[in-house]
Amino acid sequence: MRWIPVFFVITCVAPMAVAQNLKSDTGPAEIPPATYQGKQYVDSRGCIYIRAGQGKRVIWIPRVNRKRQVLCGYKPTLTQPAKDNSSG
Repeated sequence: MRWIPVFFVITCVAPMAVAQNLKSDTGPAEIPPATYQGKQYVDSRGCIYIRAGQGKRVIWIPRVNRKRQVLCGYKPTLTQPAKDNSSG
């Protein structure tokens, strides 16, 4: 009977936490400099973002796996962050 609570957590609670991963993503830890022309960017947290937008307007979309989890744990693109996202 002890396995029932574990089974409940794995099948019911865990998928909700995964779904919130993507929803709670606020974008890269820092925005790459305007001179950065790459199509993919890895922020200082190691999370991957893909360039999207049109013309001069650029947005960074998180790259996710099939379970919609943001892909993190990779080597950052830049050695020194350009601009902190929280400073506006």
